Amino acid sequence: MLTTYMGVVVPSTILIPVGAGVQRYRHLKTARVIFIYLLVGGLFNIWAILLARKHINNLPIFHLYTIFEFLTITLFYRKILPGRTIHRILTILLFLFPAWAILNALFFQNIHMNNSYARTPEALLIIGMSITWLLTSEEHPNELGWTGNAANWINTGLMLYFSGSLFLFAFSNFIISHRLMNTYIWNIHATLVLIMYLLFTAGFLKCSR
Repeated sequence: MLTTYMGVVVPSTILIPVGAGVQRYRHLKTARVIFIYLLVGGLFNIWAILLARKHINNLPIFHLYTIFEFLTITLFYRKILPGRTIHRILTILLFLFPAWAILNALFFQNIHMNNSYARTPEALLIIGMSITWLLTSEEHPNELGWTGNAANWINTGLMLYFSGSLFLFAFSNFIISHRLMNTYIWNIHATLVLIMYLLFTAGFLKCSR
């Protein structure tokens, strides 16, 4: 039951925001990078599931996915966050983080284990970006209000997901060695993914001309 929820039900719900994104694609504008994040992320997920069913270690995929995930989300925040200084910092991170993730895979955590040394700083950096957006949006409120701003919904989804998953990312290699704990915690992670998908859906539907 728990395995089905984590491995089938939640991954399938990606079709909800993807469907909303297709419907509103012309109006997504800066949210298009999140739409691409979902599409490519879905392909990564299918690839990982197929390997797991063949009893092949799928952890190398997540080393690559972490880089892709960070790049797309950082590009999204680079589009919505104002200020030259912030843009310069995010541009630097677009180069530094992939370099660190590759070094981690080569010298610290090989591709056949969870890349906690990359995913943990990734989560912290994205949480920092989401908090920066919260502070910025309060200083410059949108004329449509909080609920009318698509970026607020997407930002909330990202902040909840990465904040809730930080513990899992940091201790993933320890958790995976405890079977029962591993199952329950990864199901909590799946629920966070589901919530993020629903918030992305709301954000896409709020995109307008």
